[in-house]
Amino acid sequence: SYTNDLNGPGYLSPLANAIATNLNSHIFTSHYKESFGVSIGVIGIRSITRDAQRTHTGMTEGLSPNESLDVPTIFGDPEPLFIEDGSDNLYSFPGGFAVNTVTFLVPQVTVSGLANTDVSFRFFAYDFGGRFGELSLIGGGIRHHLHPYFINSDKIKLSVGYTYNQLIADNDIITTTVHSGIIEGAYFTTSDFAIYGQLQYLDTTLDIDYVTSEVETNFSGKGNQKIKLGAGLEYNILPILVRAGAEFFNPIAYSAFIGINF
Repeated sequence: SYTNDLNGPGYLSPLANAIATNLNSHIFTSHYKESFGVSIGVIGIRSITRDAQRTHTGMTEGLSPNESLDVPTIFGDPEPLFIEDGSDNLYSFPGGFAVNTVTFLVPQVTVSGLANTDVSFRFFAYDFGGRFGELSLIGGGIRHHLHPYFINSDKIKLSVGYTYNQLIADNDIITTTVHSGIIEGAYFTTSDFAIYGQLQYLDTTLDIDYVTSEVETNFSGKGNQKIKLGAGLEYNILPILVRAGAEFFNPIAYSAFIGINF
């Protein structure tokens, strides 16, 4: 079983990266509003497991000699792997859960038109019972529009922002906190349509206490995904607001938002 820092982080890191990507998707809408406004809606985010996230380099411990090989991550093949040395000592690498996607569905509120500034909030809490127990998500962000100061165009928007999201799950205790700096540009904008691009710098702090019959490990540290690119489009016909986009690269995620503007 994994009871050390040697293999535990590699086993769990794909889950950490997927959570970080999903938490930080669609925190803002693209449209710029000079007057006060509120949008309320639901965002769905799905990250796709890539082949590189299904295995990690595992190291044996206590065997002679120690060996390294590709073994399943938490997203990988369910079948465990076993290594035996010449003294009949056996080392096991537990299997994963064959996870293809990680999906979130979260309500969100955005307040716009506060001196060229937008503020977003999201919150979700539900007790799933059983193995997962209670899952809670709280997050939000603030964004300031720069284009009113120096871009004389109705078609181009530019903004910078900061977001904070935290996900907590008990039983298999997972606490993931994501800080993000965002630069976003919206191009070819009209009163009801926008195409946008986004660059994010992620600072992800992870604290995972993961305990099963095969794996017992604590992983505390920084996420290894620092830069995320995104692109998408937004359609806004009052009072309906629809947004769809994709984020890259590790993992790739798709997201959609539907809401009502006031």
